[in-house]
Amino acid sequence: MFFLKIGALTFIGYWILGIGYYHFTEMIDSLIRPYFLLLPHDIASVAAAMVWGQKTDLTQNMYDVFKVTGLVHLLVLSGQNITLLLGFFAGLEKKLGYKIKAVLTLAIGAFYLALFKDPPILRAVCMAGISSLALIFNAPVSGLWAFIITVSALLIAYPQWITSISFLLSAGATLGILLFYLPIRSWLLRVITIRHGIVLYCIDAGALSLSAQIFTTPLLLAFFREWSLLSIPMNIAVGWLIEPIMVLGVLESVLYYVFAPLGILGAYILFGLINALLIIVQAGAVVAKLFVIRI
Repeated sequence: MFFLKIGALTFIGYWILGIGYYHFTEMIDSLIRPYFLLLPHDIASVAAAMVWGQKTDLTQNMYDVFKVTGLVHLLVLSGQNITLLLGFFAGLEKKLGYKIKAVLTLAIGAFYLALFKDPPILRAVCMAGISSLALIFNAPVSGLWAFIITVSALLIAYPQWITSISFLLSAGATLGILLFYLPIRSWLLRVITIRHGIVLYCIDAGALSLSAQIFTTPLLLAFFREWSLLSIPMNIAVGWLIEPIMVLGVLESVLYYVFAPLGILGAYILFGLINALLIIVQAGAVVAKLFVIRI
């Protein structure tokens, strides 16, 4: 019942926001400014795209490298990115009750909604909120009902979205997480017997990435008529980096203004994380071109 209410409220909130919306351009510029002040341009542009969905500073070459490796969704503030971010903040304190975690998750999602009026980002936030709440409550069945209600309501209100690749990718990734995240995670835990914290984190990240790819992969192949066989391995290879980049990227946007030395320290860490991501992506791009399927 809780998720049915969440589904209805998500749609109502989305509809209201879509009608009377304010795009805080100056605030967004302030949020991404620390990246460009403290980081090399290429790394700053990737951070701005991943964390805040701002792609204007991305070079075509950088975009193409992510596209050929099947990772371009990382540069559009995807539902998967936001799900990882929401999941991190909701899980900061293990003793928090479910309701407090849910409120925290919704609050962070609302913050993103308050900043952006772009339909792809709004859809990603809605879908990420559903999948995050389902994982928090360990209730994929209820989350599935919320997903069905929300998607149906959105398509009734905006029927043209049925042909939108960004909507279908957000919906597909969310559906994959709801249906397959827990089974894939359980399977990985059976296969990998090591219970070290870092290993468990990689298992969670891998399960999330794999489950999100199950429906998005055929969609990408259908729309773009090409797909790299390395897409899924590449998503798994970088999956462990996405959450820390998202979390630190959000914190960096605030820390720089609160206490600059701490912001500088955060920039060094963010530089290392995104640099590691780019090394993996650029290395994969060389090989990925050899394994492209075209239909």
